[in-house]
Amino acid sequence: MRSVQACTAYPSSCPKSLPRQALLFNHFLITGDEPLLFHCGKRKMFPLVSAAVARIMPLERLRWLAFGHFEADECGSMNEWLAAAPSVELMHGMVGCRVSISDMADRPPRVLSNGEVVDIGGRRLRYIDTPHVPHGWNAGVMFEETTQTLLCGDLFTRSETALRSPTATSSNPRSRRRTYFITPVLDRARVQQFANSPTLGLRCWLRCMERHSPAMGLLR
Repeated sequence: MRSVQACTAYPSSCPKSLPRQALLFNHFLITGDEPLLFHCGKRKMFPLVSAAVARIMPLERLRWLAFGHFEADECGSMNEWLAAAPSVELMHGMVGCRVSISDMADRPPRVLSNGEVVDIGGRRLRYIDTPHVPHGWNAGVMFEETTQTLLCGDLFTRSETALRSPTATSSNPRSRRRTYFITPVLDRARVQQFANSPTLGLRCWLRCMERHSPAMGLLR
């Protein structure tokens, strides 16, 4: 699994009273017989992200595209990816596909049911519906079972400023990452639902979230 990181400026359309800062986007390329890219990225960032992927493998080898929920930074470049990789397919949950993706994508997506496992050859990804977590009723996460890696869009967002802070550590509660939105649904009940999942399990969930002190605090 390889991670591609990109940075963009805080939208200039936001009120001037808000501080201007950079947001970081992570794109995960999961290799296997049928490689998958999680988090397509914004349309205008396609040249940057695709060039990074091309340094790892030819774009034509991509077989699957996935993301957490329908939003510009998650899937704005999906049609550019579809054009660049002739055999690539989008996949997402039923709500996302029926409400938005089927209409906006240039090729029909694969509709995933809650708990469905996709075997890409050497990696097994389980799709889990998570409505409104972190936001959007089409939201979902993917859990790669062989490496026990949770792929989740926007669930824990922090700025570039927070990343560069020398005190930004999970052990320091005062340095918890500032987000550009409030996530009221990230409460104890929601986190406990993940922890009790037969797919993840509490111990695995804590390993996945070991650097995310807000979520871990809700389980104590």
